[in-house]
This record gives sequence, structure tokens and C-alpha cells, in this order.
Amino acid sequence: MKYLVCFMWNNLRANHAGFPHICRLLQEKFPSDYTVIMDYVRGKMSYMANPFFNRCINYLDRRYHASVYHNAIKRMMDRLRDDDEVFLLEYLHKEANQIELAKVIRETSPKVKIFGLAHLTPSAMENSFMQNEYAQWTQPIDAYLTLGSSLTTFLLDKTNHSVPVYTLFHPVDNAYFYPLEVEKKGVTVIALGNLQRNYVLLEEVVKRMPNVKFVLCAGYSDFSSFKKYPNATVLGYMPESELRLQLSKADISLNVMDDTVGSNAITISMAMHLAMVVSDVGSIRDYCNEDNTFFCREVDDYVRAISFLSEDAVALDKYKSASAKRAGELSVERFNELVNSISA
Repeated sequence: MKYLVCFMWNNLRANHAGFPHICRLLQEKFPSDYTVIMDYVRGKMSYMANPFFNRCINYLDRRYHASVYHNAIKRMMDRLRDDDEVFLLEYLHKEANQIELAKVIRETSPKVKIFGLAHLTPSAMENSFMQNEYAQWTQPIDAYLTLGSSLTTFLLDKTNHSVPVYTLFHPVDNAYFYPLEVEKKGVTVIALGNLQRNYVLLEEVVKRMPNVKFVLCAGYSDFSSFKKYPNATVLGYMPESELRLQLSKADISLNVMDDTVGSNAITISMAMHLAMVVSDVGSIRDYCNEDNTFFCREVDDYVRAISFLSEDAVALDKYKSASAKRAGELSVERFNELVNSISA
């Protein structure tokens, strides 16, 4: 049995793009192979205006999910066999603190294989960990997993190749993310995602292209500086169903980034059949290729790419079709095959 110990951040509840959903899909599709154990973030959620009721609901929410999680962990520990495998899917993240669980498993079930999946970019790792901490986190596990080759290279260097580091990928749920039938008017460029984004460079692109329609998905980020551009529509946090509608109306996914490892903003954009214009950083070439993507470094690169796709409908359709094909290769089924190959 493969036990997937996942961490549910508040923004991933009722979400089809994040890893908790991918874990559930794996368990649904391969029930004899996977058991999912979900831990929940201990942060605060706002349910209503009254602060007192919010505190009460958050307290009960944390108590309930903590109880469910601890009972599930106890059942797992009682059932672990030597040929089982445990996948800690928020490893090398101090808030999730899965190192403590890894230590307990290693002590009580020394023959069970333990894999730690790291999500953070190398630059984020540098800000979170001292050099001597990598050895502490590496000691109780058998191997690291990453969602991109740039992080694999980084961890091999930081751990002095003391354990294997396997490169996986971030799967996408192609059954949920596909373009809806909507009316389109002209070419629309959409930008989504908040981690490791370069908003200064993004704003320069928007400013340089006044005749192009941009839809900017800000989430909870401050995009007030973009509101002065008549060609830019800024959208705050929205339900996933609304995001899927906005992606269906778009043609080009613009991703101006400082770094990336495995971004669901990239994978769902391709699943929604969007041509890709991205920063050539991190592990982006693990996901995108020359058939569906323009790789950019300077503002002129983004401007040329968007101009070309906006002016050539045939080329735009070709890039969009290539994105759909690439998303099909990032399926949950293929992810399962890769997991089986590294854990065999």
C-alpha cells in the first residue's frame, strides 16, 4: 500500500488543481494501491462577519480535522507492513512539519520506504533552511521527490547526493479542466498564479501592448497599479468554476515568473487549450515545449510572442492544440506509472 500523507491548505479546499485533489483521484482510480491521509492547515478562515463566531468555528474546525488526521495516522501506523510505502507530500516545509512523522515511522517501521515530496522553489528553500538543516530532514527518509528538475539539481547539491532525488511532475485533472463553449471576441491574454511572479515585468508588458486585452487574476494580491490600464481587467479571488470560465474565454496564458518548479497555473492553462507565453526560468521546460510555448526573458520577448499569436490565427490554433496534447501527457494515470517506477 502507498500511503499519501497530504496537507490541505485553506486555498485548496474544493479545488481541482492542487495536490490534495490529485491524491483523491489516485485513490479513486487505484483504490487497492493508495490510501490518502489528509492533514489540514491550522490557519484561520473567515466564515462570517462576527469575529467571535469566526473564532469559534475555526476552533471547532481545527479540532475536528486534527482528530480525523491523528486517527488516520494511528490506523496507518497500526497497519504498516514492511513492503508499504509512505509519501509525505509536503516535505521540506516547516509549517507542515512532516519531518516529525518521518522520524516516528523510521523508528517504528524501519523497513517501510519513506518518500518526501518537496514543492518549494530553490530560492524559497534558501530563505527557509540553513545548510545544516538539510541533513536533519534527509536522515529519516529514503528519497526525495520533486515536481521539477531545477529543484532536483538543487536538492542533490544540498544533500551531497546522500539519498536519491526523483523528478515527478504536477498532474492535471483533464476531466475537469477543459475549454467550455463560450462566445469569444478577439484574442484575450490571461495571467494567473501568485507564487514567484514578477509583477513589475508583467505591468511593463501590459503597458507596452495597449491594443491587447489582458485579464489579470489577482487572487488576494494587490493589483491596484494595473487599474490605470484600460486594456487590463483585474479580477480578485473567484470560485474555481468562474476561473474555468475565464480561462475558456482566453487564448493565451501569460506567466511572468522569477522561478517555478511545478505550477498548476501552467498545467491547467494547457489543459484549457491556451497558447503559452512564459518566463524561461526554473523547471518550466519540464512542462512546456517549443510546440506550444514562447520562452521569454526580456519584456521585448513577451511583446513579440503575444503580438505574433494575436496576429496569426492559424499559428495561435496550432499552439493551442499543442497545449492540449501536452496536458494529456500530464495525466494522473501517467503520474501513477511514474510513481510505480521509482518505488519498485
